[in-house]
Amino acid sequence: MGDKIMTPVVYQNRNGTESLWADHTITLNYPNGPTAVRWYQFDVSGGNFPANPVQQQDWSNGNDGLWRWMPSIAVDQNGNTAIGYSTSSASIFPSIRYAGRFATDPLKNLGQGEAIMTNGGGSVKNIGRWGDYSMTTIDSTDGISFWHTNEYFQTTRGAAWSTRLGKFQFPPRPNPTPRPHPTPEPRPTPP
Repeated sequence: MGDKIMTPVVYQNRNGTESLWADHTITLNYPNGPTAVRWYQFDVSGGNFPANPVQQQDWSNGNDGLWRWMPSIAVDQNGNTAIGYSTSSASIFPSIRYAGRFATDPLKNLGQGEAIMTNGGGSVKNIGRWGDYSMTTIDSTDGISFWHTNEYFQTTRGAAWSTRLGKFQFPPRPNPTPRPHPTPEPRPTPP
């Protein structure tokens, strides 16, 4: 399903700027691969859909050779973005990972990098479908916790896939340490 924008497309209104966020799977070095995640942010204030996104990126984590597919994007109340997806390679079983960015990171970059949610323990050939239950969303109770669910195999035996549900947050941004300022010495007033 790499030719389709994955659902749901995320709507966000931050300080009067309305945005739609979307993602899908693409093939790098077509037709040989690997696949990567492509994500977008479109500002749609006033109901106008622009021809070009505010930001987009093809996420391959530095072209590390992993295949990434079945992404799902979410944006928290602070504008921080996370994308959960499946990964695999010839030497790594299908696993679940996620990557993200702070709202203050440079545009067009998942600057906070990638984390492993679950390592897979097996695989099956010719499965046909994958990730029907993949989704990343925001916890409505706090507006900053991301929930991601996806599938993986615990083992190759039995060929039964499992579903994993994980919760994560971005760490709070550190406040800069205040530096002491020198106190100016009083100057004598001229007579």
